[in-house]
Amino acid sequence: MTTMMDKIRACFQNALVLSSEETAQVGLDTDVWNLPKWDSLGHLRLILELEKEFGIKIPDERTAEMISVEEIQKACSGS
Repeated sequence: MTTMMDKIRACFQNALVLSSEETAQVGLDTDVWNLPKWDSLGHLRLILELEKEFGIKIPDERTAEMISVEEIQKACSGS
């Protein structure tokens, strides 16, 4: 069974072109400061991947708040 974190990791891998090892390190404590490939362009690609994967539309004002995996998880779960 695929968990929400598995889906989030897949989005990171696709959007930021992460290796399997880098993807495995993505966790709730991951944020823009400890993942160098998570730059502004990568952030936009990540948002698009998340919207596609979870079938949601993330409001523009919410995207600026999504600077950690914890915030991404909240946004994708509707919290």
